Amino acid sequence: LERKLRADGILCRLINAGVNGEKSGELLARIEDILSWEPDIVILQTGTNDGLRNVPPKEMKENIRKAVRSFKDSGITVVLAGMKNLKSRKGDFDGIFAGAYPEIAREEDVILVPFFLEGVAGVAELNRGDGIHPTEEGYRIVVENVFPCVLKAIEKTR
Repeated sequence: LERKLRADGILCRLINAGVNGEKSGELLARIEDILSWEPDIVILQTGTNDGLRNVPPKEMKENIRKAVRSFKDSGITVVLAGMKNLKSRKGDFDGIFAGAYPEIAREEDVILVPFFLEGVAGVAELNRGDGIHPTEEGYRIVVENVFPCVLKAIEKTR
């Protein structure tokens, strides 16, 4: 993403603050550390591990809402990366899970990437052996998914 932005003449520095395997509640414990970097924009992609580990979607939703508010209260532009549950669950779990992202984006007035892994999730050759994490080619597609939303965020911060 940083290379693509720079190729478009946008000077920036991206920091990947993601932690592999982290659930949304664990992110909340690290918010102050992230805020200490004083970012202008945060691309918030969390909750996937909640879905994989059966964290109730309502709990995940509230954690994401708290994270979004923490960033916004600090004057940071938020790009919320929407997700879908990668392993189907019974009942209304999957619908509540997927619906949390657009609902939070609408209520908190933040930019939404409708589905972070659009065109990548479920495509074996675009994911590592675990079937969940994208390969290098998969991430190229993810960058294309995120790029227009990041441009909106940059415009919003100017």
